[in-house]
Amino acid sequence: MLYGYGIQNLASKICIEYGCGLGRVTLPLAKRFKKIHAYDISPSHLAVARQRAAELEIRNAEFHLRSEDFLADLEKCDFFYSTIVFQHNPPPIIRELIGNALRSLQEGGLAIFQIPVYEKDYSFRLDDYLRKLPILDMEMHCLPQAEIFALVAEARCTILEVREDGRTGPGNLSNMFVVQRGASPR
Repeated sequence: MLYGYGIQNLASKICIEYGCGLGRVTLPLAKRFKKIHAYDISPSHLAVARQRAAELEIRNAEFHLRSEDFLADLEKCDFFYSTIVFQHNPPPIIRELIGNALRSLQEGGLAIFQIPVYEKDYSFRLDDYLRKLPILDMEMHCLPQAEIFALVAEARCTILEVREDGRTGPGNLSNMFVVQRGASPR
């Protein structure tokens, strides 16, 4: 069972890891799930992940480059996982990425994802952001909890758990969300 949330028999389930990078999480997940779809925007990171999967004789991992079509639909899955990824996009894109993640879930499917929800003195205005392009440094954005709750409800999903994590440093607040498609509140 996955974290006590009712996802049983992982060997028959399909998993997505969004923002897989070099495959550090992908490859252990591949050993538990029937199939894993691993998405990333870096061709060189995906090449390393593919090579490592081949070395370990992992044949159920499919790697997807998301450089130009990063808002396209994802494969359908029973479990979606992403951490320290969405925050590197501006809020309008974060909203779309969360929506894609939730739409990818099969009925009863589970999503676990992390998002910064508060940063001291943070604000986002699309016009200001577009005037500053191109941004050469790594971006860090947040999306208020209330907006995430609304996205989850809109997708006909249920929040099972929200936990604070320390992934974005002092003065900021980041949450790990556990969401299920079609679940009723406990």
